[in-house]
Amino acid sequence: MVGQTLDVHLHDTYYVFPAIYLFWTTALAFLLAWTVYKLTNRFLLTKFLTWFHVATTLIFLIILISANLWRDNPIPANGEPLAFVKAFESQKRTNTIVATISIIFLAGQIGYLINLIAGLFRRR
Repeated sequence: MVGQTLDVHLHDTYYVFPAIYLFWTTALAFLLAWTVYKLTNRFLLTKFLTWFHVATTLIFLIILISANLWRDNPIPANGEPLAFVKAFESQKRTNTIVATISIIFLAGQIGYLINLIAGLFRRR
């Protein structure tokens, strides 16, 4: 991980971050999630919704981190026919995958909120 970088091209600006920042940000997010669970554990309604939230969050993070491994190269070789169609199909597939994992992630977060709110009302 030493010496590796994360390159982000946003509009007309190019950002370069050391890869260790990604590691520490992920570790901080897990620490924050663990802290929230420790603080709200006694209020949660069911273990199923807790595990649903944890599983959907981990699936989202694993797919997000490994996204460069399953993405093909949308830039065609010079003179290749139907290059724009192939690039469009690749972008369409990527958008479908991103939308699907985003919905899964949101379902997990909503599951946690339902678990917490229902647990608070049940405890009263």
